[in-house]
Amino acid sequence: MPPSALESVIVTEPTKETTQQTTSTISSAPHNPAHEEHQYLSLIRNILENGEHRPDRTGTGTYALPFPPQMKFALSRPSSDPTSLDAELILPLLTTKRVFLRAVIGELLWFVAGSTHSKSLSDAGIKIWDGNGSREYLDSVGLSHYEAGELGPVYGFQWRHFGAEYKGHSHDYTGEGVDQLAEIIDKLKNKPYDRRIILSAWNPADIKKMALPPCHMFAQFYVSFPGHKQGEARPRGILHSLLYQRSCDMGLGVPFNIASYALLTHMLAHVCDLTPGTFTHTMGDAHVYLDHVEALKVQVEREPREFPTLKINRDIGASIDGWKAEEFEVVGYKPHASIAMKMNETNIQTNDDYLLRFVIPQVYVAMAETGRAYGIVTSYTARCSDDAAASRLVGKIQRSTHPAAWAQTCIKQPLQPPDKNPHRLNRCFLDLHDTSSRSTKDVASTNYREAFQLFDKRGNGRVDRGSLGDLLRACGQNPTLAEIDDLVRGLGGADFDFETFSKILNRPGGFREPFDIEEYIRGFQVFDKDRSGFVGKGQIKYILTNLGEKMSEEEVDELFKSTIDASNNEVDYREFVKTIAEN
Repeated sequence: MPPSALESVIVTEPTKETTQQTTSTISSAPHNPAHEEHQYLSLIRNILENGEHRPDRTGTGTYALPFPPQMKFALSRPSSDPTSLDAELILPLLTTKRVFLRAVIGELLWFVAGSTHSKSLSDAGIKIWDGNGSREYLDSVGLSHYEAGELGPVYGFQWRHFGAEYKGHSHDYTGEGVDQLAEIIDKLKNKPYDRRIILSAWNPADIKKMALPPCHMFAQFYVSFPGHKQGEARPRGILHSLLYQRSCDMGLGVPFNIASYALLTHMLAHVCDLTPGTFTHTMGDAHVYLDHVEALKVQVEREPREFPTLKINRDIGASIDGWKAEEFEVVGYKPHASIAMKMNETNIQTNDDYLLRFVIPQVYVAMAETGRAYGIVTSYTARCSDDAAASRLVGKIQRSTHPAAWAQTCIKQPLQPPDKNPHRLNRCFLDLHDTSSRSTKDVASTNYREAFQLFDKRGNGRVDRGSLGDLLRACGQNPTLAEIDDLVRGLGGADFDFETFSKILNRPGGFREPFDIEEYIRGFQVFDKDRSGFVGKGQIKYILTNLGEKMSEEEVDELFKSTIDASNNEVDYREFVKTIAEN
């Protein structure tokens, strides 16, 4: 679809002065519980008050409720013009915040066109698919063979070519697969009583090929003829629609989806010469992202305003193809002010945050840094180049009672691996520094001070706060990057003394154990979308080279040689982690 088709939509809006006047009037108006938008606002309140706290694929965390009550929205009403027999069309565009209408229309036309590449949307200033089409994200979900922007057989492909083999966004799919929209239109016109007027975006055979599996996945259409009696001529039918949405982002996604499927129903009704009736929204996992909570608390206190009306400037009965954004005219949309909410899309930043904050303590393979110290993973020299690198080795595999001495030794002299296996390194910790004459407690206390002194570059009894993470690891701890960030923010100043550091070391709850097999496995499961137990080699390489303390590609290749059969492209990540842990 050319960008010009997406660049404009006619929205008749009030002036600034009118908006201010309306705001003051609305704010003093009585509460109107009959307004359909209260269905949405009530569900938000219910989730905030009673929702279960759950982790999610983006790493943000949510409050969620399963299978909440349906929401139903009228799409038409009798015309306010007594001389007109046509119904007045309604667009349920939420008013307690401004909804990005241009993007709703642009994306819907993109779906209808069967598009699978984000470029036309992005060029028109609609960036909602950019994250899922980025090079980094595609690599992270095993779609490295897609060019940036290609999304695979997502919504539009399934709507227009269901069952066809996906061969890339530039392939001509004319005549391939099932054109569900064409079949729906044929049934609405010729078999309106059919109970199989279905639109499905969920194709299990194609899920792995998609950058993002469908959230709004299944719609059904129903034509009613109220008051019609057998044998009489049928009146103009009324088109109703129902959407089942498996995953419902209540803050950003659901307002968008309500408008989108209402608009699709209007389009189908226009093409088939039907009157739009109602749109019913059925939800699976209805959730509020944690970083949307405060914004939604503001939104639920606002009083809904009248939904706008819709005019379609296109001949009735025309094709479903070739629509342009300017053919939709939205009249009287007077929303409250916009409310900023972060889009928790599936992109590498959010996956990275999830893995680092909730699952992975720093890096999947702790031995990478240790291998660097011995010069046995790549061409690194047989010793650490600086104390920061040395400190990262300590505490990763087992808690050492002499970390500072170990790190200092590592810096000052070349070391040789204890045996031919480059990852069998536990004995090194005990061989490097004899502590048998002192109690474990004394050794630990002494070496915490030694470690602190190692990082006290200026000799003034203080360590720069940017070195806190490395210092904690030198003391046998295994903090996540998120924990380090939180601790650094809590320090306040640019540096800290040993007393402050001791409090951090002895904080309630301590730090996580250096190597918890199940935690690492759960980290890989983030990328195992169908829970098969396998992920691609490319995905593992991406994880190790991009998340936490990043390994180089050469290091990962060397690691693969010692842990994975070269003939396997799919890796049993549970066995992969166990192999590393055992070594």
